[in-house]
Amino acid sequence: KVSSIYDLDGQMKQQINPPEPMYAINSRWFLRDSNWFANFPDSARKISSFYEREGGETPDFIIALTPELVVRLLAITGPVNLPAYGTTLKADNFVETTQFLTSVAYDKQINTPKAMIADFLPLFLQRLFSLQGQERVRMLSVVSDVLAEKHILLYSRTKDEQAIFSRYNWAGELQKTDSDFLAVNIANLGGTKVDTDISQNVIVKSKLGSDGSIVNTLSITRINPLPKDKQYQSLAYVRVYVPQGSVLLSARGFSTTPYDLGGLVKTGLVDPDVSAIEQKSSIDFSSKTNVGVESGKTFFGNWMIVPGGGSQEVELVYRLPFVYSSLTSHSLLAQIQSGLKPQSFSYNFNTSGPWSILKSSEQASLTSPQNMTFSTNALSRDTWVGMVISK
Repeated sequence: KVSSIYDLDGQMKQQINPPEPMYAINSRWFLRDSNWFANFPDSARKISSFYEREGGETPDFIIALTPELVVRLLAITGPVNLPAYGTTLKADNFVETTQFLTSVAYDKQINTPKAMIADFLPLFLQRLFSLQGQERVRMLSVVSDVLAEKHILLYSRTKDEQAIFSRYNWAGELQKTDSDFLAVNIANLGGTKVDTDISQNVIVKSKLGSDGSIVNTLSITRINPLPKDKQYQSLAYVRVYVPQGSVLLSARGFSTTPYDLGGLVKTGLVDPDVSAIEQKSSIDFSSKTNVGVESGKTFFGNWMIVPGGGSQEVELVYRLPFVYSSLTSHSLLAQIQSGLKPQSFSYNFNTSGPWSILKSSEQASLTSPQNMTFSTNALSRDTWVGMVISK
């Protein structure tokens, strides 16, 4: 069954207060916005809860996927012709065509915007199931790649199945580490589908001081190449997840909060998971950055509102929660966000005083005993960069 999410959301009788940033667009929380948490199992449980409220059933299994899966598979199956809609769906037009035909050019009287997808799906699956030989091998390779790149996330109510997804990093969890960690999460709250066009550049500069403490300077740049029009604005709430206990030292460059923080009226039901996070959060008043703890990570949350034809750079400076005193290993796990296109990413680790870097992981470049760098123009998978440091 394929239908619009609004068919289910229309059944929601209760008014539930959304996470605070969502008040920029709506004072009620629905299934369509329930994929909120950076740790996907938490989102999946919330999705399940909303589906129960709106559909009356309890999902046993939840699969979240991006259009990239279908795009890559269409490159193997070949085009799928849909004469009733006057179009043929191919790898190079699937996203734009389906977005247009299901959001704009559908019969408003009949009002079944997702009917085209419902007609496409059985034809597409028939093509997939009829693949033979090397084409079937290519299909399995595509599925393997999109799982690794988090274009598919899996959740099961059955603990044994969920444990398998976690083991292979298919569950979309915020990973546990005993060293440095970074996950930049972008929540597009404007309803505009501009993320596939926006370029994002992330730079991390770590400085190991003579006292053994580490201060990170993180810069995030987002570039919106679309026309300068309200419909192409990126209204994004950005959360940066770092090791729990990290301390925010400064933040600059963020946008003004798009609503009055003091004027929020919360008259609906309180969600316990959202409340548990918000009650323990605080505001850095100089930058209006939200500082809290979620899923075993400290997060810094603030706004990046980038109009069409514009760009924005923000900077966060924070101290990590551990101090080194002798020979040890140090690493950074950079975790990607599902649904975003590959981003430019660079990591620089610099020492001072008595510290030196003895060895680094192969993908990094040790330019001197005091400096290590790693960079890529297309970070598409979770990436670990490590080193051995000595005093």
